[in-house]
Parts: sequence; C-alpha cells; structure tokens
Amino acid sequence: MISLVLFALLATVAGFANATVEANKEQPAAADQRLQIIRVAYDGYAELDYLITTFDVWEIQAVTQSVLLLADKDLAQYLHNNDWQVKLEPELTDFHLGAKRSRSIETFFGGYKNNDEIIAELQALNAAYPELTELVDYGDSLCKILNGCETPGGDPLPGRDLLALRISNEAITGTSVISDSTIISGTKPVFVLDAGIHSRELSVQETGLRFARWMLENYTTDPAVKPIVDWQETWIIPVVNPDGFDVVFLGTQLILIDQPLLHRKNGRVTNGCFWPSTVSSHFGVDLNRNFSFGWGTNGTSTNPCSQVFNGAGPASEPEIVALEKLVTQLIPDQRGPNREDAAPPETTGIIISMHSFGEVIIYPWGDGLFPDEAPNADGIVKIANRLGDITGYDPVQGNNFGSGFGVSGASDDHFYGEFGIPSFTLELGTTFLQDYGYTSTTIWNDVHPALLYTASIAREPYQLVNGPELSGLTPSVTDNMLTITGTVSDVEFGNNLVVSVTVQTDMPHPFEAPQTFVAGAQDGSFDSPTETFTLGPIDLTQFEDCSAEFYVHGTDDAGQVGPSLAFSTGSCEVPDDQQLSFFPFMAKE
Repeated sequence: MISLVLFALLATVAGFANATVEANKEQPAAADQRLQIIRVAYDGYAELDYLITTFDVWEIQAVTQSVLLLADKDLAQYLHNNDWQVKLEPELTDFHLGAKRSRSIETFFGGYKNNDEIIAELQALNAAYPELTELVDYGDSLCKILNGCETPGGDPLPGRDLLALRISNEAITGTSVISDSTIISGTKPVFVLDAGIHSRELSVQETGLRFARWMLENYTTDPAVKPIVDWQETWIIPVVNPDGFDVVFLGTQLILIDQPLLHRKNGRVTNGCFWPSTVSSHFGVDLNRNFSFGWGTNGTSTNPCSQVFNGAGPASEPEIVALEKLVTQLIPDQRGPNREDAAPPETTGIIISMHSFGEVIIYPWGDGLFPDEAPNADGIVKIANRLGDITGYDPVQGNNFGSGFGVSGASDDHFYGEFGIPSFTLELGTTFLQDYGYTSTTIWNDVHPALLYTASIAREPYQLVNGPELSGLTPSVTDNMLTITGTVSDVEFGNNLVVSVTVQTDMPHPFEAPQTFVAGAQDGSFDSPTETFTLGPIDLTQFEDCSAEFYVHGTDDAGQVGPSLAFSTGSCEVPDDQQLSFFPFMAKE
C-alpha cells in the first residue's frame, strides 16, 4: 500500500499562490530525456509550492520535508547547483519508469490499447450488444475542433470524437433518449465512470473499458449485474482526454524515447514548452484543474507549461465543456446554490473518476476553501469507507491529501458541487506507467467489485449506504423448497433497529411491484441493530421450471433500505444441491 502522502499529480496540491522563492530558483532552460526519480528537500511552504507547481512531483513527505519528483539529468544538476538538497533514488526510478520492461511491438506498452484500438473495441461492444448499449459521441476534442493539431516537433494530432458507452436495457421503460448530441434523461438511476482525464495514467483507460466488457459479458449469467443493466444506466467514458493520449503514444514511436511520454494534459499546444514533453515543461491544459465549479483558487498554475496549468478560464477546454454538458443532461441538480447547502437524502446518481496512482479514494471537498467539510459529508464518507473496504484503498478527503492545501477545478468537487451527488476520485495502482499484467490482474481484481458496488447504490446512494447490510446469507433447497438464513446489521453506519428482512422476485422499490416474502427473526422479533433471520420455506414450483431471481434486503426503523444480495435458483429437474447459485450483489467481507 502506498502512503497517503503519495501524490499522483491528479491531486497535486499547491496553496499559497502568492508565495515566492529566491530569484535564482526559477525554472531551468534545458532538459534531456534521461529521466529519474530524485528526492528534493524543501524548507517551508513557499519552496514546497514552487516545487509542486513547477516540476513533476510524485510524492510529498511532510515528516521529512522532502518531495520525490521526476527529473532529467540537467534538472537534477540545476537544482543541486542552486542550493537544493538533492538525492538520487535509483530503486524508485527502476520501479516507476521500468526502462527494461518488455514491450511487444504489436501492443502499447505491454498490452494497452491506443486510441484507435479503444474506439474499435467500443464499436465492437456496441455491435455485439445492440439492445444493451449505445455508443454516444458527446463532443469533440480540442484538436478535432481545430481540424488537427501539431506538436512542437511536427507530429500530427488528428483530434478525436469524445465517446461514451451507455449500458442499459433499452427494452425496459425509463432509459434516456439520445438524438445526436442531445440527450433527454430518463427515469433510471445513473452511474458515470470516467477515465483518462490525465493521459499518462495507463491503467485507467484499460480498467474502464474492461468494466464495460465485463458487465455486458456477465449480463445474462450474473444476477449481480443483471439488475444494474435492466434498471439503471451506466455511462462509461474510457478516454476523456484522447488528444493527450495520442501524445503519450507518440513516445513509443520516437527513437530517442521508445516509451510512452509522461504527457498529462490535453493537446493545446503552447509556444515555449519543451518537446518532447518533459518533467519541467509541458504543453496543454490540466483538464482536472479546468472544471467550472470553484475554478482557479488553489493547487493550480497560470503558467501554460506547468503540469497543473488550469487554462484560460473555467471550462475553457472543449473536453470539459462536453463532459459537464453530458452529466448535466443525465443527472438533475439536487443541491442548493450555496456551499453549505446539502443535497437531500433521496439524491440520485453517482460518479467515479479514475486516475493513477496512489491506491486512495479521494472525496470532496478538496479545494482548500472554508467550510472544508461537504454538507453531505456523512453519506460521502460512508460510501468512501465502503469502497475502501472493497478495494483495500485508503479513503481520504481531498483537503487532507498530499500537503493539504487544496486543488481547485477538479472533477469530484465539480460534480458534487453542481449536482449534489457523491463523487469520488479513485487513484489506481502504484505508478503511472503500470505494467499491463499488474493492471489486468491486481488492479482489476481490486477495483471492479468496487465499481459494481457503486453502480448498485446509484438509485439513492446516500440512503442505501445507510441501510442495514446482510452477511452470512445461506440459501438452501430441499425438495424444491427454498430456505434462507443470515445476519442483518445496521451497526456500522446507522445503528438503528432492524425491522425487517424481505426477499423479492424483482428489484426492490421503487421499480415494479414484486412478489415479496418476509423473514422471521430467530429470536422472535426484529428489535435490535443486529439480527439473525430465517426466510422461507418458499415453494419454488410456483415459478416456471423452479427458476427465479431473488433480491434480499434489510430495512431499519428509519425506513432506510440497505443494498441487496442476489441469487438465483435453477431447474426443478436437477438435483437440489446443484440448482442454487449464490451471487453477492453487495457483500461485506
């Protein structure tokens, strides 16, 4: 587990915007491409602010008052010559940069897809599942609007469509209506998963695309996925910043580089920034400093070559304009105009933005302003803790991450601030250029259950996270009679009295009216925060071929319904011990 102070430039922080350092510590004028990780000591907030707004800082260690940053040979020498205390970190250099990692000529850095391959897969999924998917062109990247860009080295950036894949069973009433770039929201709850705002964070595009494929492939076989696809909408955007991703890929084609460029920002080319993109000079706008809400206060820079350049103004970049518009069309504004206004408990919708790296879950507020606690902090923190339980990642409020000075114009603050919905940043993995094998195994196994849980509470996230949770659920079948036992508890989050456990043959309220069966408490009554229960026996022969899907959930005395567990029964013609399949819709370890 990487320390909480690990800083993956998504969360680069910099307060004290007016702080100054000595004149002889201005940005150097030369660089080469022999990159390495170095440790630089700082003395006070002004020097820290200078380092993190000028260079590519990867980690802040407040205890030792030092930072790790990515440097080339000339930059390391420059800092040393100008009285900075510098230490080389060869082991960290090898781990993060992986100069000797094997890469196939037929794949991108060991297996990742480039833009063209991602588009091809999105199109293939849309063609393979026409009733469950819609591939939506929700806007154009900057370079497409400009009819193409050109890097300072003359390399073409053609520009791209901004693509989102909507996953939802269109045959079930309530799905949004899409007409070109206009979207009329439906009545289904919405989960938005975006990735690739920062283009060099290779694990996130792959994870977003894989989650889309996994949901579709498991739709007919896994009742944990089926209700989400039927009764909700999941919008997956694998690459928010396609122009920047094209720049990253260019590095594998440049003879002197031969590895992905560590390009973070979009494709807005600015004169005077180094090319190829370096640690200390980097063209483009940091899209995760460009969102409208709270733009331009802390943790940003007005230097166009800075890693955290926030742009000419709020939502100055078309990639952010398009993403803000898309979410506005899908999710209603459910929070008042003031910073202190809370969204109501029945708020619907939820968003996750995936970045790398650090193995943390960041939640609002993170802009360093007062008051620093979000009005819906109770529900937001509970969801973050739940995601932490599932992933093993550390939940942390944005204002307490890194050096704690805040980051303005970021996605999580924007989506919570504008819509009132829970909004999180998931920092995946342990490095930017993560080994593909690590992404496809460890990161995927850690993260996709958390994405599934997030989707499962999209209907009313502040409510569902407060409801009782089920554990130890044990369904059994004898002579086609189903019995369910288990434990239900409201202790961890609500600590209210559990009043019921029910099983339904369709999704719980507020969807269709299902057939409902009520459990009995083993001690005779539901009247404490934790209860064991028995439900049944239920005669399965009342269902065609004994086949049915069941959703079990608990309710407390505040009327709060908890997340469901789902399972299915099989055919009457197979032995009883083979006809039961148990699928945890959301199970606490």
